[in-house]
Amino acid sequence: MAPAPFINPALADLARREDTLIVFPHAQRTGGKTLRDEVLCAVYGADRVYSASRGTGTKAWKDVTKADLDGFRVYTGPSNFADLDKGRPTVFLGLVRHPLYRAISLYHYCRKGTWHKLHPVANRTTLEQFYAEASKINPPYFHNTQCLRMSGAADVRKVQKAVGRKYLGVGFTEEIGTFSGALGSVLGWPQIDVETAQTDDKRYAQQGSPEFRNRVLKESAEDLKMYEWLAAGAPAPVRRTFFSGLGAALTPGHKNVTLGK
Repeated sequence: MAPAPFINPALADLARREDTLIVFPHAQRTGGKTLRDEVLCAVYGADRVYSASRGTGTKAWKDVTKADLDGFRVYTGPSNFADLDKGRPTVFLGLVRHPLYRAISLYHYCRKGTWHKLHPVANRTTLEQFYAEASKINPPYFHNTQCLRMSGAADVRKVQKAVGRKYLGVGFTEEIGTFSGALGSVLGWPQIDVETAQTDDKRYAQQGSPEFRNRVLKESAEDLKMYEWLAAGAPAPVRRTFFSGLGAALTPGHKNVTLGK
């Protein structure tokens, strides 16, 4: 059963306001183009979605100004989260993908995209060779990138804090249609049909050795924790204190567990 998207109804009224800016920072290969083009542009109009890829804007989130955003209802792009004053209320949206499958998808994306800076590397290497080489060239593009986009830091605790305060919703790459429906139910959108692609575990079942898979998950451990936390329903993080840590350490058979589980 696919995990349910995270929705914060407490931010719905704010998101419905016409002066509120919906901000959608996303990592490459997580479904950002689909959510932008098939959902956000359909709901708000393509001319009201600020996007460098679509030619309606050129600036990163940290640089864009209130004047730049006049007339826009949505800002989207591969910028990192930052809770900045843009002269109007803001709410955020996010999409996440299992970090293993994002890494595999990046290889095929760079291999197909002749314009991509990493295309020459992808074109002459295997998946595992590409990851080893390209992740050294541009580590933030491969390692815990989704946490960076969602919170501005490669730290699941920062994600949990940002999601709890600023995110109207966070969905999953494999279930963008479900996410769109959940958002629509709280924002009053018309029904939008989004085609569901083959699930990643089936599409990439035969790709990557066990060693490769372990390496990816180790090097994006924070992204994996974030994904598992959201897939578990984004439970409130356990507050850790000196005494709770001491008690856990003194408990027989104590083992570390994934944060948020």
